[in-house]
Amino acid sequence: MFFKFSFQHQTMQQRMKHSFMD
Repeated sequence: MFFKFSFQHQTMQQRMKHSFMD
């Protein structure tokens, strides 16, 4: 469960980064 949450959080950060860069 914790691992899944971490994975989702990481993906969210990456998406935010992409949006910020874009």
